[in-house]
Amino acid sequence: MKEAWSSLIATTARENNGTLVRLDLKPRDDALDYVWDKAKEDRTKEKAIFIDEAWELIGDDDTNNPNNTKALAGEWVQEIFKIIRGYGGAAIAATQDIGDLDRSRFGKGILNVAKTKIILNLENDEAQRVQHILHLSDAEIMSITRFERGQGLISTNSNHITVSFKASPLEKQLITTDRMELNQILKEKIAQNTHNVVE
Repeated sequence: MKEAWSSLIATTARENNGTLVRLDLKPRDDALDYVWDKAKEDRTKEKAIFIDEAWELIGDDDTNNPNNTKALAGEWVQEIFKIIRGYGGAAIAATQDIGDLDRSRFGKGILNVAKTKIILNLENDEAQRVQHILHLSDAEIMSITRFERGQGLISTNSNHITVSFKASPLEKQLITTDRMELNQILKEKIAQNTHNVVE
């Protein structure tokens, strides 16, 4: 199975000049093992593992059941956060609800070892949970509930600062979920492909 992942990663790396590898990792031991093995290969190379929708991988604590892939994935993600710096790397997890992390022992472990947390706009009830989890002030919570798109709060240790994020055109293209922007990207790709065929 690792050969299949190796082929997928090689193709993805070529498409992105070897700088970005994207895998859809539903809780699958073989894929998770492959990513972690690759991250540990060379301590001299900088690397980062980004886990979007982290709640999907860490939502279940029952590690006694060997068929519980979510619990096994949760253990794996927690291990990455604990030791990746020793391999010259960083781990980044994203979720829309920090409460998803706080409800799982693996999520709590990740929150405890993650030095930096970035909080974007939240509804009032979510903001109250974040205030309790991250020990934020009432003023910081008020700011969080009023953030516009692209604004956030960075929490590192006991320091908190409000920031504005500006994405480069490439970053925006990779991360946007805006339908109008996605349609424009698609039109540009179709135009580019048509242009390449004509040549």
